[in-house]
Amino acid sequence: MGRHRVGQNEALVDARFREPLDAFLAYCELEKSLSENTVAGYESDLMQCARFLTREGVSDWSGVTDDYITSWVVSLSRKRRAASSLARMLSSLRSFARYLVAEGERPDDFTALLSTPKQARSLPSSLTAGEIDRLLTIPDVRKPQGVRDRAVLELLYSSGLRVTELVTIALQDIDLANGLLRVVSGKGGKERVVPVGTRA
Repeated sequence: MGRHRVGQNEALVDARFREPLDAFLAYCELEKSLSENTVAGYESDLMQCARFLTREGVSDWSGVTDDYITSWVVSLSRKRRAASSLARMLSSLRSFARYLVAEGERPDDFTALLSTPKQARSLPSSLTAGEIDRLLTIPDVRKPQGVRDRAVLELLYSSGLRVTELVTIALQDIDLANGLLRVVSGKGGKERVVPVGTRA
């Protein structure tokens, strides 16, 4: 097993914290075959938690309660930790807590009641009108496949279809005379009627 480095702050952590942690890191490396970077990440996250618990007067993992862990998460939030970092640190702690229970070091999982911070979802970017125009000119309409691909792109664009909706369209769903299309959504099988653009 790769030797885990002891930083200057780690001397503040009681050996009763460090020994189960070292055993867990060895388990991750040797039995679970996790990468060196993953194991190092676990070590960093768990040592941060152990230092916090030590400052709170806890001497080993058997004395940890969910209240202490909640306080740790709050302290990290106050330091403006990103939600993604908090989620990763809690994931490390959950894995370790489950290991402690499996090894008989604890009767319960002190992370069981914790919820993972929600990570902000970025909105999908949309294409500009110019980008749409360039996309629609890519198919070579001198070939049958190009005509098909151009029709597919025009239909997706003009009717706002999902790809799954597009591929399930049957000929009887198309009303060319009125420029309408009956679509069956994959979400619950709901039907809707959408307009078909003139170019499509």
